[in-house]
Formats: sequence, structure tokens, C-alpha cells
Amino acid sequence: QGAYVGLSAAHHLLMKGGPLPVVLVQRMAGYLWFDTLYECVLPLVKGTSISIPFLAHHLVGLAAHGLAKTHGPLRAVTAHVYLAELSTPSLHISWFLKQLGRSRTTLYFVNGLVGAVAYLVFRVAWPPLFVYWNRDAKPWDAARAGVHTAFLMCSAVFWALNL
Repeated sequence: QGAYVGLSAAHHLLMKGGPLPVVLVQRMAGYLWFDTLYECVLPLVKGTSISIPFLAHHLVGLAAHGLAKTHGPLRAVTAHVYLAELSTPSLHISWFLKQLGRSRTTLYFVNGLVGAVAYLVFRVAWPPLFVYWNRDAKPWDAARAGVHTAFLMCSAVFWALNL
């Protein structure tokens, strides 16, 4: 899901620009609902505790998706948020390599390096840079843009703390 959404957003930004199609926002919201429910049920099955920061992150994301679905300019900002998903394929690949006993290989190391760079660029550095470059909210409804900007900044802080 992460690769699809991240690449779709990158393609949209490079080729078309403007608001993302509503269907892509709905698809990502569906994934967020699934992932949120999965992360709430799994701890009950395993007998561990639910991650409150993870849950809060996803609930704020779902609220932002609700706004973006109905407000075109926010879907334009959402494309930049989806770029963060470009770091997830590396995470999944490293998990598979580890499960296959390949965690001491060059492929595992290079994949980790690519994932670390993508994480730093798309999850930590890009959101504050995007907010800085677009600090004039004239093209947006300022009240809703402020909510999305707050989400971007909270996401950047969340991911920076989880380095």
C-alpha cells in the first residue's frame, strides 16, 4: 500500500499537480482504518499494550483524510504527505530479508541505507520544508489549511522522535 500511494502521489505531483483524486484519498483512508484496527486488535491477541502514539497518529491522519476528501486544496497538500509512504517498502523488504535469514547480506545493508535516506527525506525533512515554502495560505481556506499544516508538523515531529 505504501509504495502504491507514495508512487501515485509522486507521479501526480510530477505530471499533473493540484489536488489528488478523491479515490486515492479514500483508498489511503481505507488502509489507515485497516491498519489502525489491526494495531488495536493485535495487542489484545498477544497480551501486550496498544501503542498510544501510533493510535493517535492514525486517528489524526484519518481526521485529516476526512477534511481532504471534501476540500480540494487539502488534497493537494495530501500528495506531499503521501510522499512519506515512499520509505515503507524498504521497511517491508528488510523484514522479509530478516525472516529469510539474510540480515547479514549486502542487499540487507543497501536496503537499510535506502530506507534510512527515504525516511529522513520524506518523513522528517520534507514536511517542515513544504510548510515553510508554502507558508502563505492565500490559495487555501486558512482555517482548514491550518489543520493540515498542524498535521504535517505533528507527523514530522512524530517520525523524528521515532528515528
